[in-house]
Amino acid sequence: MFGLEALDVLIGLATVYLAFGVACTAVVEAVSAWSNVRSSTLEAALKEFLAGDCKQNQRTEPFVTAFYNHPLVQALTKDKDGRPSYIPPQIVGQVVEALVTANGTATSLAESVQSLPDGRIKSLLEFFVAQAGEDAAKFRKAVEDHFNAAMDRASGCFKRFTQYAALVISAVLVIAANVDTITIANSLASDPAARAKMVEVAQQHLTTAQITENLVKAG
Repeated sequence: MFGLEALDVLIGLATVYLAFGVACTAVVEAVSAWSNVRSSTLEAALKEFLAGDCKQNQRTEPFVTAFYNHPLVQALTKDKDGRPSYIPPQIVGQVVEALVTANGTATSLAESVQSLPDGRIKSLLEFFVAQAGEDAAKFRKAVEDHFNAAMDRASGCFKRFTQYAALVISAVLVIAANVDTITIANSLASDPAARAKMVEVAQQHLTTAQITENLVKAG
């Protein structure tokens, strides 16, 4: 097998494994969505970040609970008891500031933070206030930056989960579909019609990718 036939076989193999990779990625995404991994990872990061209490409507409750109950966060969920899988950093900064100043009895941002029950979040916000002074914009930016840093650490856990899931799922798909490179190559080498079909499929994928790229650039 030489020349164009060998090239067609290589194109066919690349197309098969491209389709296999897309299928594997789709399954991993489905598993992640079903198990709520993203929202669970986000919630765990927020529980660590917002560890402590705050006062809402004359009662004390966990800061993270008040955070999730805030209308800006609730607007990101599908139902009342749900948890969003993503929260923009700007929303985090706005909600934290709103919760700190909710009671309205303090005359300054520093006093509002001082009125919080003792806990990790109070100590953290006191540090942010010391940096920002009474500049609310700088205070929110400090909260946003710390949230981003916390999410960078949390995203490592999510990446490890997806890597393990992809490894397991790909192994299952390979065994179930009997994806054997040598067998596929031999089949394509002995079947001109199959090679032609795989080349056609590859061209369709390439055309679709080019159209998508042009639409993204145009947008």
